[in-house]
Amino acid sequence: VEYKRSADRLAPPVPRAFSHYAQPLLSLRGLRKCTIVVEDTLPVLMSDADVHAMAEAWPRLVALEVTLRSSAALPSIVALSAFARGCPQLESLRIPIAQDVSALDSDSAGARGETEDPGPRHGLRRLWLSGVGFTKRDSYGVMKYLVRTFPVVDLLPMVSAGVLRSDGIYRV
Repeated sequence: VEYKRSADRLAPPVPRAFSHYAQPLLSLRGLRKCTIVVEDTLPVLMSDADVHAMAEAWPRLVALEVTLRSSAALPSIVALSAFARGCPQLESLRIPIAQDVSALDSDSAGARGETEDPGPRHGLRRLWLSGVGFTKRDSYGVMKYLVRTFPVVDLLPMVSAGVLRSDGIYRV
């Protein structure tokens, strides 16, 4: 399914929740491939709850791409664990996330159980985190989290593009 939704003609002067755009698709339980493109000129608010809702709604999901023209808020990186738990067949994921990686701190993410290892069964290989460019320090924590959450993920494209910085940490 490809779902493209533009702004209404008379858009309100405030950001709009991502659920406004995604809600019509959440009832499609058998969805396997989905591209959501929001071309609204106003910023979109996308939260961890939105990621959890998609992961719960689409357990057979194989590929998901979310593109936002403008955003006011984005989900944290730890929200991706919802896909590890809820979408065991997911192979390809492209999604915007927040630059802030403080949720990876053991005090915050660990306390909520967000960093649980889903086990080696998860087959996500293609991952692209849009809207971010991590520092060397943050990249180490992000890569560790992603490999623990998605054991066979290929991070090399994001390392090559400068989204993640490895300085030899990430081995191919």
